[in-house]
Amino acid sequence: ASLSESSGTAPDDGTICNGAPVTLTAAPSGGKSPYAVKWFVGATEVGTGLSLTVSPPTTTAYRAEVTDGNGCFLSEEKTITVNPRPPAAITSLPVTICPGETTTT
Repeated sequence: ASLSESSGTAPDDGTICNGAPVTLTAAPSGGKSPYAVKWFVGATEVGTGLSLTVSPPTTTAYRAEVTDGNGCFLSEEKTITVNPRPPAAITSLPVTICPGETTTT
């Protein structure tokens, strides 16, 4: 089986911005169908099925465990690196306004 991800930025680069979703997809090959796929973070199961959509808050390793119709087992891992969003700065320039005048910013 192979794992791929589609973050919408650059597919399969394994990188997203904080808060962005990413879809992980397992593509089993060989063996005998049907295939059962379970997704894990560490020892915790976080989903089932060929794909999993997540928005991790920090860099996280996801593991897909694939079992085929013969009971054969394969495990693959993909790490999603989460980059912080750039800060937005709002600045204002000092403005002097005399009585009766208006300004726009």
